[in-house]
Amino acid sequence: MIQLPIPDGGSPTVPYLCVSSTNEFRYTKGTPSAYRSSDHGERYFCPKCSSQIEARDDRRPDDVDILTVTLDDPNLAAPPTMHVCCERLPQWHRVEDGLMCHQGMPEL
Repeated sequence: MIQLPIPDGGSPTVPYLCVSSTNEFRYTKGTPSAYRSSDHGERYFCPKCSSQIEARDDRRPDDVDILTVTLDDPNLAAPPTMHVCCERLPQWHRVEDGLMCHQGMPEL
């Protein structure tokens, strides 16, 4: 799992779980709404409550970044293994958990 800072997400960090779109991920109920948030990515939201569920990046077409807290049981997800895009963190936010803090998005 990755801790990703999302400046417009209302939180300095958001836990994402990166999975393969081809064989590890599927929805069991409902269909999310898509929003093209940049020239290379889309975000998917719950059509009822507007919670962000996932993000997809055209530069990584086989990956789905799922917001861990939206899983039926977030405790089943692996704990974070790194932090990415740390250059976007506010100065007051300290990363003190011993995990690697990448300035950008590393090759996964």
